Amino acid sequence: MKDLGYPTIVALKKVRDARRLGITDISLLLAGRLYNGSHVVKAMALGASGAYMARPFLIAAMVKGEGGVLNYIEAVKEEMQMLVSALGKYDIKEVSTEDVAAIDKDIAEMFGIQYVYSPSF
Repeated sequence: MKDLGYPTIVALKKVRDARRLGITDISLLLAGRLYNGSHVVKAMALGASGAYMARPFLIAAMVKGEGGVLNYIEAVKEEMQMLVSALGKYDIKEVSTEDVAAIDKDIAEMFGIQYVYSPSF
């Protein structure tokens, strides 16, 4: 049986559209292929209410046990704080679509963000 849900990026777009129509009691926790703090910041900038990841924590636990998981949590937290600061913001809630760009033209158009792909060869 095939997956029955929307792809993550499509669900995120639907939530953004619903919010623009005034439906504010809707949230989306984004998951799937999120591996680091920059992925979480991008998800939040595009409108996710929150994000979570599993695989990186499982790997950290398998390799270094509880200490690996705690270290990974701290690394993700620090990466997110650095990225938010680098964008000139004080809080992740201030990050928006103006702060992100896409190398995929369809995604850029879908979210109204800057398309930055330029083949160099």
